[in-house]
Amino acid sequence: MSAPDKKTSKKRHKKSAAATPTLKRQLQSKLRSQNKALQHIRNQLELRNEALLRAQTEIEEGLQSYAALYDLAPLGYMTLDTRGRIMQINITGSILLGYARPEAARQPFSQFLNDKDDRALFQKHLESCQSSGSNVITDLHLACHGMQTVRQVQIISIPKGSEKARRFLTAIIDLTERKQAEKAVRESEERLAGIVASAMDAIITVDAGQRILLFNKAAERMFHCPAEKAVGTDIGLFIPQQFRQRHEQHIKRFGRTGETSRAMGSLGAISGRRADGEEFPIEASISKTEIAGHQLFTVILRDITDRIRAKEALAASEQRFRVIMDCAPVLVWVSDTTKLCTWFNKPWLEFVGRTMELELGNGWAENVHPDDLDRCLTIYTTAFDARVPFEMSYRLRRHDGEYRWLLDKGIPLHGSAQEFTGYIGSCVDITDRKIAEAAVRAKEAQLWLITQNTPVMLTQCSRNLTYTFANRACANMLRLEPEEIIGRPIIEVLGSAAFELIRPHIEQVLQGRRVEYEAEIPYPQSGRRTVHVVYVPDTDALGGVTGWLASITDITERRMIENELQRERAFLRQVIDATPSMIFVKDREGRFLLGNEALARSCGTTVENLTGKTDASFHRTPEQIAHFQKIDHEIMSSGKALRTPEEEITQADGQVRWFSTGKVPLFNDDGTCDKVLGVATDITERRQALQRLEHAKAELEQRVAERTSELLAQMDERTRLENALLDISEQEQRRLGQDLHDGLCQSLSGLAFMARSLMKTLEERNLAEPTAKAARLADLIHQSVEQARGIARGLHPVVMDAEGLVSALRELAAQSNGEVSCRLRCERMVPIADNMTALHLYRIAQEAVANALKHARARTITLSLRLWQNLLTLSVADDGHGLADPVQTGNGMGLRLMRYRADVIGGNFSIQRRKLRGTRMTCSLRMPDADPYQPQTLAREQGKR
Repeated sequence: MSAPDKKTSKKRHKKSAAATPTLKRQLQSKLRSQNKALQHIRNQLELRNEALLRAQTEIEEGLQSYAALYDLAPLGYMTLDTRGRIMQINITGSILLGYARPEAARQPFSQFLNDKDDRALFQKHLESCQSSGSNVITDLHLACHGMQTVRQVQIISIPKGSEKARRFLTAIIDLTERKQAEKAVRESEERLAGIVASAMDAIITVDAGQRILLFNKAAERMFHCPAEKAVGTDIGLFIPQQFRQRHEQHIKRFGRTGETSRAMGSLGAISGRRADGEEFPIEASISKTEIAGHQLFTVILRDITDRIRAKEALAASEQRFRVIMDCAPVLVWVSDTTKLCTWFNKPWLEFVGRTMELELGNGWAENVHPDDLDRCLTIYTTAFDARVPFEMSYRLRRHDGEYRWLLDKGIPLHGSAQEFTGYIGSCVDITDRKIAEAAVRAKEAQLWLITQNTPVMLTQCSRNLTYTFANRACANMLRLEPEEIIGRPIIEVLGSAAFELIRPHIEQVLQGRRVEYEAEIPYPQSGRRTVHVVYVPDTDALGGVTGWLASITDITERRMIENELQRERAFLRQVIDATPSMIFVKDREGRFLLGNEALARSCGTTVENLTGKTDASFHRTPEQIAHFQKIDHEIMSSGKALRTPEEEITQADGQVRWFSTGKVPLFNDDGTCDKVLGVATDITERRQALQRLEHAKAELEQRVAERTSELLAQMDERTRLENALLDISEQEQRRLGQDLHDGLCQSLSGLAFMARSLMKTLEERNLAEPTAKAARLADLIHQSVEQARGIARGLHPVVMDAEGLVSALRELAAQSNGEVSCRLRCERMVPIADNMTALHLYRIAQEAVANALKHARARTITLSLRLWQNLLTLSVADDGHGLADPVQTGNGMGLRLMRYRADVIGGNFSIQRRKLRGTRMTCSLRMPDADPYQPQTLAREQGKR
C-alpha cells in the first residue's frame, strides 16, 4: 500500500472512531442483516454446488450415451458445409450411403443421389435452409454404393453457426420400409373391408350412443334394410321393443367391464327385428375397442331360425322313430350307463309275454337259457366297459315256453356332445336259420339303422328347399351320410340338372297338393336312376304348408312289372303306395282276402286275381306253403302277433328272395279270430347295403388314424419350438447379466472412485458438511454397484444337476437375505432327472421372490419344496400387502411367464392371498417314480458340504 493510501486510511479510521454511538448501532444492525443474507446465500450455494456435481455426473454420462446413440442411432446423422460436402457422419448414415465413414467424409452429398432431379432438389434444400434460418425437410432418392435398389429417404437440415461458418446439421430418415409398410396397411385395410363385406354373418359397429357406424352386406340381407338407411340410425331399430331396455343396460355394463369380447352364444337367447317388423331368433358375439377416447362396439349376428326349426324337426323325427320301432320286425332294447336295461320295444314284450316292469334292469336275464347266461353277460359287460359294439347269440324263452335262438347286436349310444349314454341293441330270431344252416349276421346297429332298412328313400324338406330329414336308403343313393344331407339345399345335394327336373313338382306340393310322378333323375354319384316319387304336403297347426314329405322308390330294375298301387282307404292306400312290402289278408283256409300290388307281382298275377286264391295257386314250394299255413293257424289260434325275421319266398320268375314278415290276428266284432294280416318286406338288398356300409366304415377308420398321426407330429413340432424359445430367453438373460456386470457396474465403480476423491478433496479443505455428503454419495453408489451385481447374478444361467434345484433355491434365499428374511424349507433332497424341469422351477421361484421384494414390500419370504407320493410342490409365501385381486392382477408379464413355464413342464400354477396378509404362489406337478433321499442321507451330505 502506498503512503498516501495509508494516510487516507488513518484519517478514515479517526473519523470512524469519532462517529456517534447511533451510527455504530446502525452499522451493527446492518452488519447482522448482511451476515444473515450471506448465510442464506451460502446455503443456496451449497445446494447449487450439490446440484452442479450431480449435473456434471449426468452430463458426463449423457455425453457418453450421446456418443453411443449418435453412432448407433437408427437414423443417419451428418454435418454439411455450405456447399453440401459431408463434414461428419455417423455409422447409420455411412451404411445408407454404402461407404465407410472415412471414405464418406469430405464427399459431396449430391453424388449419392439417384439422378439430376434429386440433386436439384438437394441444392434447393440447402438454399432454403440458408435463407430461412430454420429446419427444412425434403424427400430424395439415394443410389447407394454397392446396392442394386434405390432407397427413398427424407433429409431434415437445421442451420447452425454464423453466416461465414455456417454448418447444416442433417438427419437422414430411410422411408423405404415405411412406404412399404404404408402400402401393406392399405392392402390390409382393403382385405379387411372385403372380408367384412363378404362375411356370411351380419357385422354391425355402433358407438357409445348406439348409433350404427358399420352395416355389412350380410346385415342388409338379415334385416332387409340397406346400409345407406341403417348407418347413422339407432341400433334399437333392429331390436324388438321388449328387449331394447335390457340391451341398453347390457351394453352399459359391458362397457364398464374389463372384458374386450364375449363369444357366440354367451349372451343367451336373443331376438332381432327386421325392417318390416318381423322378429327372429339370433346368436350374437360382441367386442369393444377404444379409438381416440371413444368406445366402439362391434357385434356379429347369426340367424338361428333354421337351427331351431331343425331341432323341432328332430323331436318330431324321434317320435316317428319310436312309433316305427314298435312296428319293426325285430326285438329292441336300451340300457343306461349302469348296464341296466331301461326300455324294450313292443315286439320284445310280445315275444317273452312279460310286462315292461318285469324286463327292466336285469329282469330280461330270467328268460335267457341257463347254459348261455354266463357267456351272454360276459360278452355284454366286457363290451360295455370297453365302449365297443358287440354281437352275440343266445337262447331266449318265448311266451309259449320254447327257447328261440336270437342274434343280439349292441352298440354304444352317445349324446349330442359325444358323451356316453348307454347301449342300444336289436335281436333277430335266427332259429330257422340255425336249423337250415343259413345263419345271417345282420348288422342292425342303431335305431336309425333299424327304422331305415327299407329300400324306399324317405325325405322331408322345408319350404326354403332344404333337407330336414333323409333316411339311409336316400343316403346310399347319394353316396353320403344322412348328416351330410340334412340342412343342405336340394340343389346343392342333387345338382342343378336334377333340381330343374323336380322343380315343377315341388311348386305343386308347396301349393298344398299331393304330387305323384315318375322320372329319370341324374344322381351325382349313382348316375341316372328311374324313380317313383310321392310328395305329401307337411302342414302346421293352422294348415299352412311348411314343407313336404317325399317317398322315393328306385324302380329302375322293376319299372316294367310295377303298377301304381290303388288306395282302398285314404290313409291305408297312401302307406301301400309308398312301400314295396307285400301286404295281404288271409282267412282260416289260406285264401287271400286282400293283397297289394307287391304281393301280386310276387305271385305273377294281378290284385284282382289274388282274391280267393291260396299260396298253392302260385309258384310257392310245398315246404313254403306248409310253413305259411302253420304260422297262420298258430296266430289265429293264439290271437297273438308273430314276427318271422327271415323267410324265403319263390317268385313268379322262379327267383328265391328273402323277406322279413310280420303277421297280426284280425278279430271280428264278436271277438273271434279267423283272419290274418301280414306284411312281408324284401330284405335281399339289405345284405348288400350292409356290406357297403362295412367297407365305408373301414375306410373312415383308416382316415381317422392317418389324421391322428398328423396331429401328433404337429404337437411334437410345437413342443420343440417352445423349448427353443425358452433357450433363447435364457441366452438373453445371460447377455443382459454380462452387460450389467461389464458395463453398468464398471461405470458405477468409476463414479464411486470419483466420489471418494471428491470426499478427500473436501476433507482437505476442512468442509465437514460437503465431506459427509460426498461420503454418503459414495456409499449410495457402492450400494448401487452391489444391487447391479445381484441383478447380474440373478440373470446368470443356473447349472442344474440331480440335486441342483435345492442348491439353487438355497443360494436364491441367501442372495435375497438383506432387509427382508428369506429362507428355504426342504425336508429332503428332491432329485429331478430333467434339467429343463428344474430350471423352469427355479425361474418360477426367482420371479416370485422378485415380485415379493419389488411389489409386495414383504419382510419375510419363505420358499418351500416338497415331494410327497410323486407330487412335487414348490411354493413361495410372503407377508407383504398382498394382491388386491389375484384374478385381475394375474395378467402381468411376470405372472404370465410363471404360468407359461408351469404349462411347459406340465404343472399347475396358482396364486392366492394368505389368510392374514401376504401372497402365496404354488406350482405343483406330477413326477415320475422317484427314489428321494431319506432325511439321514440329506444330513450326511449337508455335513460333507
